[in-house]
Formats: sequence, structure tokens, C-alpha cells
Amino acid sequence: MTAILFMALLPSLLYLSGVTLAAVWIKADRAVEPTKHSSERVKSLCIIIPAHNEEAELKETIDHIKAATPNKGGHEIFVIVDNCSDRTQQIAEENGCQTLVRSDSTLRGKSYALQFAFEKLSKLPFDAYVVLDADIRCQKNLLTEIEHHIHACDGIQIANVIKPEEGNSYSNLTGLGFIAMNVLRPLGRSSLGLSCGLFGTGFVLSKELVLQCPYDTHSLVEDYHYHLNLVIRGYKIKFVGTTHIYSSVPNYNQGADTQRTRWEAGKLSLVTMYVPKLAMKVIRGEFRLFEPLLDLLVPPLSMVLLLILISTVFGLFFSGPAFALAGVGLLVLTLHVICAARVAIYPVALVDIVSELPRYILWKARLSLTTLKSASTKTDWKRTSRAQRKK
Repeated sequence: MTAILFMALLPSLLYLSGVTLAAVWIKADRAVEPTKHSSERVKSLCIIIPAHNEEAELKETIDHIKAATPNKGGHEIFVIVDNCSDRTQQIAEENGCQTLVRSDSTLRGKSYALQFAFEKLSKLPFDAYVVLDADIRCQKNLLTEIEHHIHACDGIQIANVIKPEEGNSYSNLTGLGFIAMNVLRPLGRSSLGLSCGLFGTGFVLSKELVLQCPYDTHSLVEDYHYHLNLVIRGYKIKFVGTTHIYSSVPNYNQGADTQRTRWEAGKLSLVTMYVPKLAMKVIRGEFRLFEPLLDLLVPPLSMVLLLILISTVFGLFFSGPAFALAGVGLLVLTLHVICAARVAIYPVALVDIVSELPRYILWKARLSLTTLKSASTKTDWKRTSRAQRKK
């Protein structure tokens, strides 16, 4: 049992301690420092919004993007109307966006919508492609920051966070999780000279990258999947934390179940697909692939905490080494959470988070059983139900 716990926890502890210390090393305040721009920048951006029945959120998203668009022109918004049965196309066109309509009852999912968009739009004279979900909100400096960062790299990932609701403990917990995953870890990877990752929305790909590496990965986590292929081929995504996009937290019911099951089942399917391949490449000397290998083996933080609790109980009664492992694990996890709170773009209430943990862990344990049943390559697109935004 002790050996099993060591095997389950060791990759997580190595990875979390490494990226956390690396993020601290480069001074996490850099995540929100203003950029000192050079005169070099791209001239034209194509903003792609993949949309599946998004009539409720789309107009406000478009308004936010327009408010972030420099007056000089050169940028266009394209809404990918994918298998929609509502007013998504009408709303997009009424608000000055171009639309590409896709109807395919067989090949369904966001990955197919993005592949369709890149195939069509790569023929137009744009310098880079910005992918934004139809329910995000953004800062006014978003496109200005993108203009100045993308000209010198293959692609970038903008900080993508949850805006917690005051007094909502689940919202605070989810918000902190997003900061750990989408800000702290990319900062750590960047400081180590590694590719920061792609997180579903708020990423930008240069035209050259799109032409050389077509967006043809079709899984439940197509962004993660595509990024793995990029890293294996030697490309690097740059993290930009000087601006951010944000969204509301999914409802603590079917919406959260749908999203979490999709993410975790999708990642589990990639574990079986990529861990043997990456391990062999590392053994053969491609040590830059050790980080993505470890990342694949790290479960969600709630599951890491659950393993630490199991190690604690087992260690108290049966095994001193297991208890020592639990102590080290708790130290690493605490450091990771504190550093995530330090770089939080929106303040999080740690007291609320602690009070929510027991219910959250039980929910994730139940969800893990569903995840094991869902770990397939099926990519059907299901909208995530989100909490009502406060006006």
C-alpha cells in the first residue's frame, strides 16, 4: 500500500513543487506588471469565436471584444456558428461580426468547429488568430497586448481566470483552482523556458504555426491535445499575464459536472495515448518532454489532497513512511495554494475555500467514477451551464 501511495503521489509532488518554486523565482508580481512595448507588432488579428447555441452570452462578449479593439482597424471578428438551433448567427451579424456556418450532425464538437475555422480563415490575410469562447469577458488592453507579443513567437496564452462571486464558497474555490492551473503553473513553466500550455480560450496562434501544424486534434480536451503535439514537434507557447479574460463559474450541479467530467475524462484518455510515447522519448534523451510527461500524470488538486489524506490515515496506523509522505505532500500543496493566492487577479476568500473543501472533495470523488466511464474520444459539444452574471 505504501508503494502504491508513493507511485500515485510522487509525480504530483515533483511537478507541483517544481513549477511553484519556478514561479516564485521569477517574482510572481510580473503577472500583472504593465508591458513596456516596442514598436513591433502585428497588423491584423482574426478573432475567432466558436459558438454552439450562445445567444444568451454572445452580444456581451462581442461588446467586450470591440471595447478592446484599437481604433486603427485591421482586426475582424468571426463567429463560427456550429450546429446552432438558436439566434446565435443573427446576433453575431446584427453586431457587426462575420459568420461562418457549420452544420454537421456527425462530426460534432469544438475541435471540429476550430478546424473548420482555421481551414477557411488561413486563406485570408491575417497575421494571427485569437480564439475566444462566446461567454468570456476581457480587459480593454487585450488586443493591444496580443499585437505586441505575438509578432515574435509561435503562439501565446492569455491568463484565463474565473471571477469569484462574493460570498460564494464554491466560486472562490473554483477561482483559486483556475489561478493555480492557468496562471501559477504557466508562470513556472515560462521561467523554466518551457511552453506554457493552451487552456481552451484566450489563446493566439500565428499564421505560420496554423499552416505548419493544422488544428486537427479531436478529443474532449482538444486544446491540451493540440499543445502536446506542438511541444513534441518543438514549438513553444508564451504566457502573457499582463492582460486577462474571465468568465463566471459553472453552476454547482449539472454545469460543473459536465465541464469537469469532460476535462478529466479527456485528460485520462490522453494519458493512455501519450505517456508511453513521451516516456520513451525522455529515455532516449529528449529531456524537454519530461515536464509534459509529469503534467499528464498529475490529477486535479482535490484528488492530490484526497491521496494525502489517505496517506495520513494509513500512515498513522500502519506505515511511518506513508505518514512522512503525507507531511511532504501537505507542505507542497500548501505552498502551491499560497502562491496561487498571491498571483490571484481577483481576491479569493481562503476561509470560504477551507469550509467548502469537504463537500468539494466528496463531489470530485463521485465525479471521478463518472470520469472513468467517460474516458473516450467522443467529442460531442455540450454547453456548460453557468451561474447568472450579476449586472
